[in-house]
Amino acid sequence: MLYRRGWRGINIDPIPGVKKLFDYFRPNDINLEIAVGSKKKKAHYYSFEEGCYNTMDRLLAKDLIEKGISKFLGVTDIDVHPLKRVCRQHVPAGQKIDLLTVDAEGMDSEILQTHDWRRYRPMHVVVENHWKYHRNRNPCAFLRKCGYRQVGCTPLSAIFQDSDKSR
Repeated sequence: MLYRRGWRGINIDPIPGVKKLFDYFRPNDINLEIAVGSKKKKAHYYSFEEGCYNTMDRLLAKDLIEKGISKFLGVTDIDVHPLKRVCRQHVPAGQKIDLLTVDAEGMDSEILQTHDWRRYRPMHVVVENHWKYHRNRNPCAFLRKCGYRQVGCTPLSAIFQDSDKSR
């Protein structure tokens, strides 16, 4: 919906082959088939028939395979980059960021911690907000520490706004 209204952005998704779909449906966006992590590296990406089980966590993948939770499709090597590096490469200096949304199957806090919050400060941030988060891994707590306040929610997501609206 936002794309159809003229919004443009960066789509980051490590699912093998997904860039081709993003390029087709959102040709005016920057579409990256990578993962976000603490440092630039290569990593194994474990794919399952039900995409919600896809992970870069080897032990979790092993457990899912052993339990037969979802059909295992295979392992792909993917590039991993910190979010601040992605912004440095693709966001022009002075570019305003209206919205950052992170949906990373429980890795939201880790991803948010790789961002440069002073240099690239989005007006709004949307993150997953599951009851199962441990206090230290809750992205909502992290965003509050970064000066954001919660202004809305959906059943599984929380919507935050920069407390300093003058930015």
